[in-house]
Amino acid sequence: MSDHSDVMPPASEAGDPEDTQPRRPAGWPADAPDASWTAPIDTTGLLPLEEHRSSGRCLLSGVVMVATGLLCVTTLVLSAIAGYRDELHVIQTESVRETSTANAMQYSLMATDQVEGRIELAYDRCAYIETQQPGIFDCADRMSEMQMVLSATPTPSATQTPQATATPSLTLTSTATETPEVLAVEAYFQNAEKSMRLQRYEDAIEWLDAVIAEDPNYRRGEVDAMLFDALNAQADIYFKGLNPVDEPGARGLPGNQLARGVQLAQRAITILEASPAVGSYEETHDYTAGFVKRFVDAQLYLNSGQPDLALPILQGLCAENCGWTYRGVSVEALLIQAGGTP
Repeated sequence: MSDHSDVMPPASEAGDPEDTQPRRPAGWPADAPDASWTAPIDTTGLLPLEEHRSSGRCLLSGVVMVATGLLCVTTLVLSAIAGYRDELHVIQTESVRETSTANAMQYSLMATDQVEGRIELAYDRCAYIETQQPGIFDCADRMSEMQMVLSATPTPSATQTPQATATPSLTLTSTATETPEVLAVEAYFQNAEKSMRLQRYEDAIEWLDAVIAEDPNYRRGEVDAMLFDALNAQADIYFKGLNPVDEPGARGLPGNQLARGVQLAQRAITILEASPAVGSYEETHDYTAGFVKRFVDAQLYLNSGQPDLALPILQGLCAENCGWTYRGVSVEALLIQAGGTP
């Protein structure tokens, strides 16, 4: 027998060799609990499975929350930018609309001032419109006309007797019995008569205005009657489009003198009301001037991008004469352009 017989269990205690169940070591006290010989497990530094799962869920939730927050912030920023852009566009559009409306009103007042002889005020209104919306109306052309009138109209001094200011086209012969003032005013009147005979009515109007500026009482009845005829004749030419198509007109509309025709017709009516002896109401273009003025206003609104203001005007014109046409542009065509139906 080998030397290891002292550690081998007796054959009676060896048990069944096919029994694979664990047994306490030989010599282990029989009264010791089973757990006392179970191999210990060092759990230091390890987390329970549930804590591992909780940590993973917290991390994932945090990432999702941060991403959602960033998405919300980005959406809010983009919405704010879009809203600001839309609001800015609305403000700019409204500003342009208000400016155009104000300038249209100033233009109407300017036309009245010019007809009633307040040339300097009319000139200032035109200058103001040009600073706000250059070229929207025919202010530049009107300013040139008014500048000619102002330069030909002497301004009396409070302490001096007004002196004649002859235009370059006048050739006067002085006499020993006539004063310079009489020479000038008579020459103006004669030039007006000559212009009337030549059917150059605009020239006649300028000469007659010079007569009135020089001496308001000089042959006033004849001056008013001649001026009344010249105003009506020239207005009729403009309303019928008989003036040259290539002459200066409204900006972008060469030869378009409808607005000028309205002014002349209105001035003729003013003269008739002040001096009924100059003619009759039937000789005026009162109705035509009113119709044309609305036509011109509608065109101005359309050209300034305000079809909503032009539409009711054109609907009224179409109810009166939808086929009225000025140089290829009809009331019906403008009504359709404004979004209306004939």
